[in-house]
Amino acid sequence: MTKIVEKYFEKNDFKNRVEDILKIVCDKTHFEPEKVIFRGMIYDEDKLGSVIYKGIYKNKDAVLKLQGLRPETDEIDIIASFKHDVKSNKIRLPKLFEASHWNEKDNYGYLITEYITAPHIFEMPFATDTQMARFSEFYQEYRTSIVQPFIQKSEDEKVAADFVLRRISMWDKIAAAKGLLPKRLSNKKVNQIIERFKKIQSAELKNVKMVFSHGHLTANDIYDNGSEFILLSNLYWSYRPELYDLVFGLHWCLENIQDNNYTFEEYLAYIDKWLTHFYEIPFVKNDHDAKRKINLMLLERTMGGILLDTGSQAEDNKFANHLLKLQTEFFDLLGTKIENKDYL
Repeated sequence: MTKIVEKYFEKNDFKNRVEDILKIVCDKTHFEPEKVIFRGMIYDEDKLGSVIYKGIYKNKDAVLKLQGLRPETDEIDIIASFKHDVKSNKIRLPKLFEASHWNEKDNYGYLITEYITAPHIFEMPFATDTQMARFSEFYQEYRTSIVQPFIQKSEDEKVAADFVLRRISMWDKIAAAKGLLPKRLSNKKVNQIIERFKKIQSAELKNVKMVFSHGHLTANDIYDNGSEFILLSNLYWSYRPELYDLVFGLHWCLENIQDNNYTFEEYLAYIDKWLTHFYEIPFVKNDHDAKRKINLMLLERTMGGILLDTGSQAEDNKFANHLLKLQTEFFDLLGTKIENKDYL
């Protein structure tokens, strides 16, 4: 498992070394950087884990990723394993041109891959019905072709309830360290939400399995050229509760809503639109317990939103307060639905 969030409290000087590392790697590989296209931070700017550059490699457009945090499984190995183990004509990972594993001596690794010119499967936050149907096609292919795990299951990935409760404990600690959530929501309300979450998930996750998954399937991580899908954020392959990967992208659509006039009714209607498509995916349709699992994963993602993704946004984020109100209201509704076995 690649424990990205758990590295929040680790000391890391990568941010101070990036420019030096870039020069070393470019001198070695002759990669010509043009611009930064992504900075992988763990919630705070000073907790930099990776930087991705667009540039030229051997006269071709390419991407250089500098990896500052030690991954449990190196992305280089993930790409190689995927190519060897996954039998799909429709899903692939970026082509790898040159790479070096993260190592203790250098305290960094890098990889140079193709530059993807295909568009995202859709642009968040809002997808059309056609785009939702296309995502459903992707998910069916992904779930029926990724049958051979290429990463070992760790001890803390074996029991769904333990996994989820351990994560909320980590989120709670990070939120406390950032100190922004109490400015938006009272400690009493936060504690009530956490206790309700723990009670529901402890009871409901007993029959939910941990399955091999891509743990970060947002629209920004799926490129669609019309004939195949190319997946990014491949450090996130690991084990997650069933259907977590399906709900994850919906959560990040909701997280990207930047409209302080967006009503709770609109929020629910958008979720319902996605769920209508989800429930028609053959892989989902064949699971008699899918609605309950999806509702549980929606609750898990909403909990993450309340504590960190929304609740711990910077104070100058002018949309966070309104979105947090929508999320807390949704948490209350969804919790009641699950308790009454009246699923969305």
